[in-house]
Amino acid sequence: MYCKAVDKMTFHRINPDILKRYLDGQATPEEAEMVEKWYSDLNPDRDQHVFDQPRHLLRVREAIRSNGTGANGKKSRSVFSFPAFSRVVAAAMVLLVCALGGYLYTSQSSDPVTVAAEPLTTLVNNGKQIQRQQLPDGSTIWLQPGACLTYDAHLFKASGRDVTLEGDAFFDVARDESRPFTVITKDLKIQVLGTSFHVKAATGEPRQEVTVISGKVKVSSARQAGNVKEVALLPAQKAVLEVATGELVPDVATPENSPLKTWQPASLEFSDIRLVDAARRLEEKFSVSIRLDNHKMDNCLMTAAFEDLQLTEILETISLMLDLTYELDGDTILLRGSGC
Repeated sequence: MYCKAVDKMTFHRINPDILKRYLDGQATPEEAEMVEKWYSDLNPDRDQHVFDQPRHLLRVREAIRSNGTGANGKKSRSVFSFPAFSRVVAAAMVLLVCALGGYLYTSQSSDPVTVAAEPLTTLVNNGKQIQRQQLPDGSTIWLQPGACLTYDAHLFKASGRDVTLEGDAFFDVARDESRPFTVITKDLKIQVLGTSFHVKAATGEPRQEVTVISGKVKVSSARQAGNVKEVALLPAQKAVLEVATGELVPDVATPENSPLKTWQPASLEFSDIRLVDAARRLEEKFSVSIRLDNHKMDNCLMTAAFEDLQLTEILETISLMLDLTYELDGDTILLRGSGC
């Protein structure tokens, strides 16, 4: 996945035998993670929003054609001192990772893969606010800070609606019975037709969770190859994956153990109300914690009517009305402004 900034000091070589095993689909999960990190280190200055695969394809072809040498016959700084065959493997590996993104990171299949020379679209939320994104099929995704979503733009429009997620996000999927919508994380596979649900899948966390707000969702553990356990979820239900064991357990979703209320659209009306009082009503309605960064904001008055909107949409509107900003500080929503 192409989500995180890379420390240039971590730039390193990698054993060509590991690359060969990865190309053949025989790498261990640890080796696959090593390859992903190696490739990330190769491209520390890559644009993190849209991955330009055609440019990398040209780079791969040039690396293979020149066998690691530049136009002046000297070795290029971007080429390692591998044997010629290993450099070709490395170049092909770059192309493979570009084309498949996070998919191969979760796949245990050794079947041959057809690589399409189409650009991957990568959406990364590097800010502190929840970021709303619209997909080509009309589906809407709210990425929480640090979340990253990747999909093949060509395949998404032409055939399956597959996306890869790292981090936390809420999905409101446009219904299309002919093309199921699939979310792939490092440890989970989530399939839907048209529904709304929240996915909590941050790397390094001991648990991953899927909470359904509306519709029906099928969740399976990507790690249980050959014996996949699948859970079907309805509204107000959730699935919890224990990452260490791969155990997937269904559960009832409540405001106390899930973001069930946080992502349910709501209707509210404020009439000449103080901001501090409006914040308390939002806390109660959406089961969240809201804090005002400046007490001068407490008495700012607002009048507004919100009909069937997400919490983030309400916060964005209030921010425009009162010239303030909001950001996530852990589990708390922090409102910032100079006051009234």
